[in-house]
Amino acid sequence: MNVYDFDCTIYDGDCTRDFYAYCLSNRWSLARFWPAQAWAFLLYALGLIDKTRCKERFFVFFRGLPDMDNFVYDFWRRRIGRIKHFYQVWQKPDDLIISASPDFLVRQACRRLGIANLIASEVDYRTGKFVGANCYGEEKVRRFIANYPRGEVDGFFSDSLSDTPMARLAKRSYLVRKNQVVPWLAAPAAPAPVGDRPAGGADTGGGGSGGSAPRRGGGAGDVGSGGSGQQGADGRDQDTKHYYGNQAEDLVQPEAQRPGGPAA
Repeated sequence: MNVYDFDCTIYDGDCTRDFYAYCLSNRWSLARFWPAQAWAFLLYALGLIDKTRCKERFFVFFRGLPDMDNFVYDFWRRRIGRIKHFYQVWQKPDDLIISASPDFLVRQACRRLGIANLIASEVDYRTGKFVGANCYGEEKVRRFIANYPRGEVDGFFSDSLSDTPMARLAKRSYLVRKNQVVPWLAAPAAPAPVGDRPAGGADTGGGGSGGSAPRRGGGAGDVGSGGSGQQGADGRDQDTKHYYGNQAEDLVQPEAQRPGGPAA
């Protein structure tokens, strides 16, 4: 399988920050949590609390959203168009998203995209408290092994070197820079265009699961609660089709040039 980070990798931005901005713009009463959030950022900057505790204190604004499901659903209805184009081309039915963002937030995006496999930070959407560890760095590897003890990572994609532990687990790993993909730690001076083989001629995804061209929707159907969007036969939420249309088929490159395809 191919494994993807979410924020700034297949989603153009940080979905947690964007979700907060969206919530704040629609419910200004959330500003009452600013002092607690600012204090948490200060303590983190001084090294007095770790990233998990800082995020928990930032997530205090969840308490001001008793209708969280509606906010999450409407946020992704408006923002699903920020999924990057390169992922349209390379999406496969067995893709896994692994993210430090809250599970309940990323899950709605996965539902709309037809992605069945998700590992993310388990956060109580009522209190903002973490149920388990923050899914970041080495924790991503632990969570992957726990959920897929026999799983093999053909290709791993991320925008951040903090994901180096997952990159080491994969057969091949790639850094995502905007809408371009380059080999992990490769000099970004001349990144390959999306859909082509990265510089150096290396195969871009591992020999694991090549064969057929990627399908729009990738297979999977519903991956859980968090919205009631109706899905079509291609596995994607109907509200999402206005964005994708037939672009995926138009952009598909020869199989040998895409991650997960057969070796050249």
